[in-house]
Amino acid sequence: MNVSAIVRGTILVILLAAVGLLTAWFIGAGKATTPQVITVTALWVLPGFLTGKQVDEAGTLHGLLAGLAGGAVLYLLLPLISGLESAPSFLAPLSTEGRPLLLILAGWWGAFGGLVADNRRLIRARRAARQGRKQND
Repeated sequence: MNVSAIVRGTILVILLAAVGLLTAWFIGAGKATTPQVITVTALWVLPGFLTGKQVDEAGTLHGLLAGLAGGAVLYLLLPLISGLESAPSFLAPLSTEGRPLLLILAGWWGAFGGLVADNRRLIRARRAARQGRKQND
């Protein structure tokens, strides 16, 4: 288990979420619908991929853990942020009914990114084996 890769992935999930929330705030989003949340959280594939790429095996597991850890931090921070006076209005429904969705999506996207990293590793290993067989023949 590569804890440092998981921590880096967790931090990247939090940073991507902050960038998404700030962007929505600056463009004046009034309400965040579920399809919009799913689309914005698709960026969380990147932390899962990078986490899975940093480990030698079990990239899917590492991506899942990084996504879930980042989602858990967001799960805990979202009510605190939405309670501030200067908080954007779209955070109010997101902080009540959307919190479990964010946690699930963070884990799912992280695991998907880790799966992509595992597949990438598998394809490279197959190519190397094929090259080795060609050189031996």
